[in-house]
Amino acid sequence: MKKTLMITAAMIALASCTTSHPGGMPAPQLTFAQFPPQTLNVQSATVSEAYEITSDPQDVSGQFVISPAEAIKRYAAQRYQAGGAGSGQFTILIEDARVHMKEDKEKSKVLSWADVGTDDIYELFLRLRVTPEPDGFNGRQSTIIKMERTLVMPSSVTLAEREMRQTKFLETLITDVDKKIQDLLDATPAIRQ
Repeated sequence: MKKTLMITAAMIALASCTTSHPGGMPAPQLTFAQFPPQTLNVQSATVSEAYEITSDPQDVSGQFVISPAEAIKRYAAQRYQAGGAGSGQFTILIEDARVHMKEDKEKSKVLSWADVGTDDIYELFLRLRVTPEPDGFNGRQSTIIKMERTLVMPSSVTLAEREMRQTKFLETLITDVDKKIQDLLDATPAIRQ
């Protein structure tokens, strides 16, 4: 009995060590510096949201170091600049950027009681409507970019580690979004300056 209590106490101490937040560590930043700005042959380049977070009570996107919708907005503002004349426009409409979270419990009763072995599973649902319309362009009007991604993370990681993993997850997501948007811009050469 003593041996079991000592093992359990050691596991709890280990779990509490791994969940402490080191003081003074700054949160990781998403700068999108790896994406050079592009000047497009349009009068306006905008990004906006077309969904309501409050309509989904399971959405936890606000618990990320930066929400996926905000990451898309910052990326687009840094990446795409309007530099043309006429009535051309480039728009990114965020139709969905929700994140759901569930826990995957460890099967061991002792480990689950000590909250060790539990994973947090984040499921991201992203849907963007991208419309490149240079002045006088009569091609296809818009393209839907749809992505579903999963981030699995041990619930025992520190807050700093959680933020770093979320940041890397968003960086990978934005890199994939950028590739799809670049393919769309390549199919619309009149939008390039």
